[in-house]
Amino acid sequence: MPIEWDKLFSGLTGDTTDLVKTQLSALVTTVKTDGGDSAKEFAGELEDLLNRLARGELSKDDFEEESKELRYLVDIEIKKEAVIGKVQLMQLSQGITTLILDRLMKLIA
Repeated sequence: MPIEWDKLFSGLTGDTTDLVKTQLSALVTTVKTDGGDSAKEFAGELEDLLNRLARGELSKDDFEEESKELRYLVDIEIKKEAVIGKVQLMQLSQGITTLILDRLMKLIA
């Protein structure tokens, strides 16, 4: 007996659906805020370094060293955000899989 896909996806409600919605919402929020906040913070730090260099408060060598450190921190932040995103995508995928399996079991039973 073929699966009626319309029935499978219609009326998706319950705890599993709420879980998937929550996970998707968390993923979207993370993507929209965390990356943007980090980028603004690092841009502000770079601007501060440039201003200090322009005012003569920082030597060229010190500027280069601090810029390298900032770049290193940016790389770490990018990797951290990538890992967080992957974890959230995996959780979302697992939630969707559970949702579909639950719905299939209800159709079979």
